[in-house]
Amino acid sequence: MKLVPSDFYMKINRRLSDDVMTELVAFESTVDYKKFIWNDMWDGNYYCNDLTNDQLPSGVIETFSEVFDICENFCFLKNTGNVIKHHDVARRASVTIPLNVTDSYTQFWDWDETKYIKLRHNGEVYLQNNKQRHSVKDNGDEFRLFLQLNFFENDYAWVKQQLDEYKYFQ
Repeated sequence: MKLVPSDFYMKINRRLSDDVMTELVAFESTVDYKKFIWNDMWDGNYYCNDLTNDQLPSGVIETFSEVFDICENFCFLKNTGNVIKHHDVARRASVTIPLNVTDSYTQFWDWDETKYIKLRHNGEVYLQNNKQRHSVKDNGDEFRLFLQLNFFENDYAWVKQQLDEYKYFQ
């Protein structure tokens, strides 16, 4: 069975301006992260989700206004890779905005967990299917940093349809 990337992720055709990204990265450097622990296990991720829209640079909200209208929350996420194979506990989909570029990538696995496809962000924004099993390649000591706009109630297909109506895809 051939893996179809659009089952796992979709590239979004919107990007933050350099000025807004600089402002967002400066803000991210001030937040307090917590380890993500589930069933007494740390999965390698750190997150900060106790934020409100008015704390973000206005250019972020303006660029992704339709996403902010329908997402249920947002968080900053960082890891150095080496995240074990998993599907997110409650999150069904996310729009993932990278704040830096690293050599690491996300591996999305097929249902049999025998094949995977790689998602290399390379500074690009993606809608991701977080219910699909995925893992992250070890990145040494370098953190991958993201702003993630999250969906818990609505699934990947629903979010993809909504964003397609607003011309978010190539």
